[in-house]
Amino acid sequence: MTKVIIRPLLITSCCIGGLLAGGNVYRYIIEVPAWRHLDITDWSAYSKNADLGNGLFLFPIEAFGNALPLIIASAICLKNRNLKPIASSLHVSTLFAIAGLALTFFAAPIMLHLPKIDGNIPLLQQAFNRFHFWGSLRGITQVLSFLFCVLVVSNMYKLNIPGTEFKNFAKTVSYEI
Repeated sequence: MTKVIIRPLLITSCCIGGLLAGGNVYRYIIEVPAWRHLDITDWSAYSKNADLGNGLFLFPIEAFGNALPLIIASAICLKNRNLKPIASSLHVSTLFAIAGLALTFFAAPIMLHLPKIDGNIPLLQQAFNRFHFWGSLRGITQVLSFLFCVLVVSNMYKLNIPGTEFKNFAKTVSYEI
Protein backbone atom coordinates (compact mmCIF):
# COMPACT_ATOMS: atom_id res chain seq x y z
CA MET A 1 0.00 0.00 0.00
CA THR A 2 2.83 2.41 0.85
CA LYS A 3 4.34 1.92 -2.59
CA VAL A 4 1.03 2.83 -4.23
CA ILE A 5 0.75 6.02 -2.15
CA ILE A 6 4.29 7.18 -2.82
CA ARG A 7 4.02 6.99 -6.62
CA PRO A 8 1.47 9.82 -7.12
CA LEU A 9 3.33 11.94 -4.56
CA LEU A 10 6.57 11.63 -6.52
CA ILE A 11 4.97 12.17 -9.91
CA THR A 12 3.10 15.23 -8.63
CA SER A 13 6.26 16.67 -7.14
CA CYS A 14 8.24 15.92 -10.27
CA CYS A 15 5.69 17.64 -12.53
CA ILE A 16 5.31 20.73 -10.34
CA GLY A 17 9.05 20.80 -9.67
CA GLY A 18 9.65 20.77 -13.41
CA LEU A 19 7.52 23.88 -13.83
CA LEU A 20 9.39 25.54 -10.97
CA ALA A 21 12.81 24.51 -12.31
CA GLY A 22 11.93 25.65 -15.83
CA GLY A 23 10.81 29.03 -14.53
CA ASN A 24 14.09 29.44 -12.66
CA VAL A 25 16.17 28.50 -15.68
CA TYR A 26 14.23 30.99 -17.80
CA ARG A 27 14.58 33.72 -15.20
CA TYR A 28 18.30 33.36 -14.58
CA ILE A 29 19.47 32.56 -18.10
CA ILE A 30 17.20 34.91 -20.04
CA GLU A 31 15.47 37.52 -17.89
CA VAL A 32 18.10 38.59 -15.34
CA PRO A 33 20.88 39.14 -17.91
CA ALA A 34 18.43 41.24 -19.96
CA TRP A 35 17.39 43.27 -16.91
CA ARG A 36 21.03 44.17 -16.31
CA HIS A 37 20.98 46.14 -19.60
CA LEU A 38 17.77 48.05 -18.84
CA ASP A 39 16.84 50.82 -16.47
CA ILE A 40 16.28 49.55 -12.92
CA THR A 41 12.87 51.23 -12.80
CA ASP A 42 11.78 48.98 -15.69
CA TRP A 43 12.68 45.92 -13.60
CA SER A 44 10.80 47.38 -10.65
CA ALA A 45 7.67 48.03 -12.73
CA TYR A 46 7.81 44.56 -14.26
CA SER A 47 8.35 42.88 -10.87
CA LYS A 48 5.48 44.75 -9.26
CA ASN A 49 3.15 43.62 -12.04
CA ALA A 50 4.49 40.07 -12.42
CA ASP A 51 6.06 38.84 -9.18
CA LEU A 52 3.71 40.88 -7.00
CA GLY A 53 0.77 40.24 -9.32
CA ASN A 54 -0.04 36.70 -10.44
CA GLY A 55 3.30 35.55 -9.05
CA LEU A 56 2.03 36.08 -5.51
CA PHE A 57 -0.28 33.12 -6.09
CA LEU A 58 1.58 30.96 -8.60
CA PHE A 59 5.06 30.87 -7.04
CA PRO A 60 3.98 29.68 -3.56
CA ILE A 61 1.70 27.05 -5.11
CA GLU A 62 4.63 25.76 -7.18
CA ALA A 63 7.10 25.83 -4.29
CA PHE A 64 4.81 24.12 -1.77
CA GLY A 65 3.34 21.83 -4.44
CA ASN A 66 6.86 20.58 -5.05
CA ALA A 67 8.08 20.42 -1.44
CA LEU A 68 5.07 19.01 0.43
CA PRO A 69 4.72 15.78 -1.60
CA LEU A 70 8.47 15.26 -1.29
CA ILE A 71 8.35 15.76 2.48
CA ILE A 72 5.47 13.28 2.80
CA ALA A 73 7.22 10.78 0.51
CA SER A 74 10.45 11.12 2.51
CA ALA A 75 8.59 10.51 5.77
CA ILE A 76 6.98 7.40 4.27
CA CYS A 77 10.37 6.27 2.98
CA LEU A 78 11.94 6.66 6.44
CA LYS A 79 9.35 4.28 7.89
CA ASN A 80 9.48 1.72 5.08
CA ARG A 81 12.82 0.03 4.37
CA ASN A 82 11.38 -1.56 1.19
CA LEU A 83 11.74 1.84 -0.46
CA LYS A 84 15.54 1.73 -0.17
CA PRO A 85 16.19 1.91 -3.96
CA ILE A 86 14.87 5.49 -4.01
CA ALA A 87 15.67 6.60 -0.46
CA SER A 88 18.90 8.56 -0.92
CA SER A 89 17.78 10.40 -4.08
CA LEU A 90 14.40 11.13 -2.51
CA HIS A 91 15.91 12.58 0.65
CA VAL A 92 18.35 14.73 -1.35
CA SER A 93 15.50 16.02 -3.52
CA THR A 94 13.48 16.79 -0.39
CA LEU A 95 16.38 18.63 1.24
CA PHE A 96 16.90 20.77 -1.85
CA ALA A 97 13.15 21.56 -1.97
CA ILE A 98 13.22 22.59 1.71
CA ALA A 99 16.35 24.67 1.07
CA GLY A 100 14.49 26.42 -1.77
CA LEU A 101 11.66 27.27 0.62
CA ALA A 102 14.13 28.50 3.24
CA LEU A 103 15.91 30.74 0.72
CA THR A 104 12.55 32.22 -0.24
CA PHE A 105 12.40 33.72 3.25
CA PHE A 106 15.45 35.80 2.31
CA ALA A 107 14.33 36.74 -1.22
CA ALA A 108 10.60 37.37 -0.73
CA PRO A 109 10.84 40.29 1.73
CA ILE A 110 13.02 42.15 -0.75
CA MET A 111 10.42 41.75 -3.50
CA LEU A 112 7.54 42.59 -1.17
CA HIS A 113 9.35 45.82 -0.18
CA LEU A 114 9.58 47.10 -3.79
CA PRO A 115 6.44 49.29 -3.69
CA LYS A 116 7.87 51.16 -0.67
CA ILE A 117 11.11 52.12 -2.46
CA ASP A 118 9.52 53.03 -5.79
CA GLY A 119 11.53 55.73 -7.56
CA ASN A 120 14.62 55.46 -5.32
CA ILE A 121 17.19 54.31 -7.88
CA PRO A 122 20.01 53.32 -5.46
CA LEU A 123 17.60 51.33 -3.26
CA LEU A 124 16.02 49.68 -6.32
CA GLN A 125 19.46 48.65 -7.59
CA GLN A 126 20.33 47.28 -4.17
CA ALA A 127 17.01 45.39 -4.09
CA PHE A 128 17.66 43.97 -7.56
CA ASN A 129 21.10 42.73 -6.57
CA ARG A 130 19.99 41.28 -3.24
CA PHE A 131 16.84 39.66 -4.63
CA HIS A 132 18.70 37.97 -7.46
CA PHE A 133 21.51 36.85 -5.15
CA TRP A 134 19.03 34.98 -2.94
CA GLY A 135 16.82 34.10 -5.88
CA SER A 136 19.67 32.50 -7.83
CA LEU A 137 20.59 30.36 -4.83
CA ARG A 138 16.93 29.41 -4.46
CA GLY A 139 16.73 28.65 -8.18
CA ILE A 140 19.76 26.36 -8.00
CA THR A 141 18.26 24.39 -5.12
CA GLN A 142 14.90 24.10 -6.89
CA VAL A 143 16.50 22.89 -10.13
CA LEU A 144 18.58 20.35 -8.18
CA SER A 145 15.47 19.20 -6.31
CA PHE A 146 13.75 18.61 -9.65
CA LEU A 147 16.72 16.70 -11.10
CA PHE A 148 16.89 14.41 -8.08
CA CYS A 149 13.11 13.95 -8.22
CA VAL A 150 13.43 12.84 -11.85
CA LEU A 151 16.08 10.36 -10.70
CA VAL A 152 13.69 9.07 -8.02
CA VAL A 153 10.86 8.63 -10.51
CA SER A 154 13.19 6.88 -12.95
CA ASN A 155 14.18 4.42 -10.18
CA MET A 156 10.60 3.69 -9.12
CA TYR A 157 10.51 0.63 -11.35
CA LYS A 158 12.80 -1.11 -8.85
CA LEU A 159 9.95 -1.00 -6.34
CA ASN A 160 7.63 -3.21 -8.45
CA ILE A 161 4.83 -0.67 -8.24
CA PRO A 162 1.97 -1.63 -10.59
CA GLY A 163 2.32 0.32 -13.81
CA THR A 164 6.06 0.93 -13.47
CA GLU A 165 7.36 -2.39 -14.78
CA PHE A 166 9.20 -1.92 -18.03
CA LYS A 167 10.43 -5.50 -18.52
CA ASN A 168 7.45 -6.78 -20.53
CA PHE A 169 6.46 -3.47 -22.09
CA ALA A 170 7.71 -4.46 -25.55
CA LYS A 171 5.57 -7.61 -25.47
CA THR A 172 2.40 -5.60 -24.80
CA VAL A 173 2.93 -3.16 -27.66
CA SER A 174 2.27 -4.36 -31.18
CA TYR A 175 3.30 -2.49 -34.27
CA GLU A 176 1.60 -2.76 -37.62
CA ILE A 177 3.50 -1.89 -40.74
